[in-house]
Amino acid sequence: MNPRCLSCKHPLHSSHGLSRFGEFCSEFCYANHPKNTDNRASPKWQVAPLAHSRGNTERILEKNHGILLSFKAWAKSPSAFSDVGALQWLKRRGFDFDYHTRLVRQADGRTEVWCYDTGYRIDARGRVEAI
Repeated sequence: MNPRCLSCKHPLHSSHGLSRFGEFCSEFCYANHPKNTDNRASPKWQVAPLAHSRGNTERILEKNHGILLSFKAWAKSPSAFSDVGALQWLKRRGFDFDYHTRLVRQADGRTEVWCYDTGYRIDARGRVEAI
């Protein structure tokens, strides 16, 4: 009875070079057998799961939207605040500046950051206002 490849179960023939691959019929079978893949380093794309799935991204956007709605009310209040204070206010509330639905750069140097239907504007001098 001819021995069989441990990976694909095909019969091993002497023409396959048994001494080179041992109990496997080819280099492919040797490399893909679980016995040989356990100790091998996995590619990075298999090791780390996705940081943010679609559901997580939507939750972050919803949170940002709620924070911006509060920011709009806070910015209209009579208390004075500095422009850095406005960005710090957003950051302290947990606003994630990496997530937004639209970014608009105006010709006059203003940048608008939108999260659904509300957002904030930063002008060329760094002043922040709710929109």
